Amino acid sequence: MYPKVSICIPAFEEPELLRKLLNSIVIQTFTDYEVIITDDSLSDSVKNIVKDFKNFNRIKYYKNAERKGSPENWNEAIKNASGQYIKIMHHDDWFSSKSSIQEFVRMMEENPNVDFAFCSTRNVDGKGCIMSIHSLNRRELNKLAHNPNCLFNKVGIGAPSVTIYRSDLEIYFDRKLKWYVDVDFYIRILKHNKKFIFSSEPLVCVSTGSSHKVTNECINNREINLFEFFYVFQKIEMNNIFDYKYLKPIILKLLRYNVKSEYELIKLGIKEPLSHILQIAIVINKFLLRYKEPIKNIRNWFGSI
Repeated sequence: MYPKVSICIPAFEEPELLRKLLNSIVIQTFTDYEVIITDDSLSDSVKNIVKDFKNFNRIKYYKNAERKGSPENWNEAIKNASGQYIKIMHHDDWFSSKSSIQEFVRMMEENPNVDFAFCSTRNVDGKGCIMSIHSLNRRELNKLAHNPNCLFNKVGIGAPSVTIYRSDLEIYFDRKLKWYVDVDFYIRILKHNKKFIFSSEPLVCVSTGSSHKVTNECINNREINLFEFFYVFQKIEMNNIFDYKYLKPIILKLLRYNVKSEYELIKLGIKEPLSHILQIAIVINKFLLRYKEPIKNIRNWFGSI
């Protein structure tokens, strides 16, 4: 008998945060689930925490023979899952209440025409203080329902820990990505089926103070940011006609990283030939860089796009 939910935890070090997550799972009112832990750690710290939960027989623990990194360790957890629903939980996030899984399952069970659901988020610092609540408003939800590509620009669902989806989709995270990996994943799921369910209740707490956050590696990395931005954009373009609404975010990205030629993007691994809109953006960017126009003015110029 397969479980209803597979809680997939791609773990890497930080054992006490994993303990917090597991403690939030143990108390859940909904119990038809399995816990899949794929351990990418260099040490035995995660393994030792799992041993502390030896009486909790829902855990299936897998130690990677070699480090897979992000997001391949995420995919490894998903591949070992047998549940009807996949509930990704990063090791440094946790459920905010004992009924969180019950609510995730309710959303899916009451909406059989939906493959994907997500919730609001409590962003919590290293001291356990709530820094902010991330939630989408009605306008953003309408935009998302109309066109999932809006995730590429302005609308943000949040970390994978806030989502649940049907396992029979067999959709995995793109191994070429780290920074835009969740955006790309959500777009592909919602391209398959635009219908989704959203809970304004913050069912998950997301840690903002983890020392192993991929964010720390990627946020100011020029090569990662440029490659992933345009790699995902090229995926979007494959199924879309020329659209000027992408011109503003493209130009702002080129300006931020002082890109002056097509060669700079091609050298990073962006496929040739570059699209018409990218070529236009690079020409405009050259002009703006030459005259050193402040970025804040550029935002105003393209505000209506």
